[in-house]
Amino acid sequence: MAEDSKTIDFFDDDAAEQADRIYRASVDECARERRDRFLSNRTTGHARYILERIFEYAESEVRLWTNGMPREENGEPMYASADLIDAAMVFLGKPNTRLSIVVNGHIDVDEGQSLYDHPFLGAVLRHEHADSQVRVVHVHNPDDADHVLDVRGFVVMDESGYRAEIDDGSRAVVNFGDREVAGSLVATFETVAGYAK
Repeated sequence: MAEDSKTIDFFDDDAAEQADRIYRASVDECARERRDRFLSNRTTGHARYILERIFEYAESEVRLWTNGMPREENGEPMYASADLIDAAMVFLGKPNTRLSIVVNGHIDVDEGQSLYDHPFLGAVLRHEHADSQVRVVHVHNPDDADHVLDVRGFVVMDESGYRAEIDDGSRAVVNFGDREVAGSLVATFETVAGYAK
């Protein structure tokens, strides 16, 4: 920690770990209590952690819009993360839950592979109740849906919380209690999902 107690020296490993613990504790508290409070998300690790918490605290539905569903981002596991896949499977194990996914553009699989070969998509599509709980829409020509979206990608938890990307990197805004914006994102999601079928 720097001499000024309000400044965290991120080049100091201990201080960076402390900042990460504080960030994660704040995410946990906001998700658990569904607080209407804005959080930022700047790293792949934080994005993955937020998605894990969304699956943990969602009670009925998670809607996920993604551009390509990358296995890795910035050299870190994203949708290939065992923890994220486990969180989604636990969510689908809860009664009366639903996972809806729109994948915009190319899916991160090797040529000749299918959705089932993607670590995350394969796991949720093979879930024992996938037929009734999982919906995946693949927008093959993403230009057809671009005019609908105001954000790059997003995930919505139960129409009350969301993570919305604000650029082509890992930066995003997160809020677990903003029903107005979450409702708007749900409407956008359902419009695109219906349009892409």
